[in-house]
Amino acid sequence: MRRLISGDEDAVRALYGRFGRPVFGLGLRMLGSAGAAEELTQDVFLAAWRKGGRYDAARGRLSTWLMAIAHNLAVDRLRRESGRTPTAVEGLEELAEESKGSVSLAKVNVDDNPQLAARYGVRSIPTILFMKDGKVMDQVIGAVPKSQMKKKLDALA
Repeated sequence: MRRLISGDEDAVRALYGRFGRPVFGLGLRMLGSAGAAEELTQDVFLAAWRKGGRYDAARGRLSTWLMAIAHNLAVDRLRRESGRTPTAVEGLEELAEESKGSVSLAKVNVDDNPQLAARYGVRSIPTILFMKDGKVMDQVIGAVPKSQMKKKLDALA
């Protein structure tokens, strides 16, 4: 950490080599795409390089500190992007209307229904489950174009 605080680029590389994969994994679970997880991973190690002086070993392990940075940055990103979520829902609403009754849409607030989120393994918002006869047949995590959702619905028909 002393090398990191002093601005040693090799220290950042070593830190990335040791903790890059778990940070990326957290980003993938929270953000739902490899591209977003890669960006998050870069942001985490840049923040660690810039804020290395704030790390206090007496308060916890280095891995815990890095994962907290990753979690906080991911939550910030999800909050910024939450304005895009209605677009995904609107696309689904349009598809349900266009189907003339062959497609039903149900929206669930996972904060109000955590047991349902756990039952279906929902870890990222938005998560769209495509169900047929009460069984999950496919899913999409994150905002996707209406055309992609239509392809998935057509595949279930």
